[in-house]
Amino acid sequence: MCRKVAIKHQSSSSVIDEESLQIVSNFKNKQSYGYDGVDVPLVKSLISSNNIVQPLTYICNKSFESGIFPDEMKIA
Repeated sequence: MCRKVAIKHQSSSSVIDEESLQIVSNFKNKQSYGYDGVDVPLVKSLISSNNIVQPLTYICNKSFESGIFPDEMKIA
């Protein structure tokens, strides 16, 4: 389920691919899985090969623009 929420972004500019790469590269290399069954090393390998950096950046920017973020993605 998606719900409109107030999302604070420090800048009025969009997230760029390089920022997405930097953020994901700083994730700890945990072998545990998220709610989606994907572990951090897999995400890092996919994003570093540029297979998902552009779609991930697009999704982040759309969330910031609309103020809508999937509830499932709020789980830490």
